[in-house]
Amino acid sequence: MEERILKDLIVLGRAAPDEMKDGRQAVCVGGWSDELGFIRLYPANIHTTLNRWKIIEVPVERNPKDVREESWKIEGSKMDWSQIHHKVTTVGELTRTEKIELLNKIPKVNCIEDLNDSQKSLGIIIPKEIISCEYEERKKYDPRIQTKLYMFTEGPMLKDNPFLVKTKKNYPMIPIIKWKCPGPCKLKQGYHKSQVIMLEVYEWFRKHGVSEETKRKLWDNLRICDDEYDKWFFVGNQNNYRRSFLLISILRFKRKLKR
Repeated sequence: MEERILKDLIVLGRAAPDEMKDGRQAVCVGGWSDELGFIRLYPANIHTTLNRWKIIEVPVERNPKDVREESWKIEGSKMDWSQIHHKVTTVGELTRTEKIELLNKIPKVNCIEDLNDSQKSLGIIIPKEIISCEYEERKKYDPRIQTKLYMFTEGPMLKDNPFLVKTKKNYPMIPIIKWKCPGPCKLKQGYHKSQVIMLEVYEWFRKHGVSEETKRKLWDNLRICDDEYDKWFFVGNQNNYRRSFLLISILRFKRKLKR
């Protein structure tokens, strides 16, 4: 099994928790390495506070159950599950200027189908137009909340310490964005329809509840339709559904610097 130490991984986004078949609540982390390109770390436990824009060092190994080029897992993740967050070292954090410079430097695609065609599982794309922001009913909705308490010392969950873990399936709806790519779009309908799985979105609902007002405020907070903000979509596919790409992170900055 291939092993190495990633020394320059810049975190670009984290997905909301999911429950694995063995009962572990895990998050998927995506980022960029100048040495290796796009990187996926899965599974990571909820203690692993891999915050966006942090530069981290972490020992990784290949997952024999996931042959996607970008996919790695933290070394010994299953055997050392409760302690793997101690294997992650933060070595720096990007400034605002460095963040925008990185996003302008990272290769981008014009259509998600370009990722499918090249058999890539992660990518960044700049949306040309936001058509709509909406919600769909979750078919596998499970209102039961996990019974395990988690403690945090940093990160977006600090204020609710400890708390009961909620995974995506604990919410009755799925956030959806319909948008147009820079093109030419290779889809017949001429637009993309992406499920939003970013951790910050589900943290908003966990903290504020699911009401029509909080659902509306989510899109306002993301500045998704605000023309004064530049936006980059960080997308990734699913191991079992390679042609299905999800929106891992919406990276956005108010236009203060020239791109």
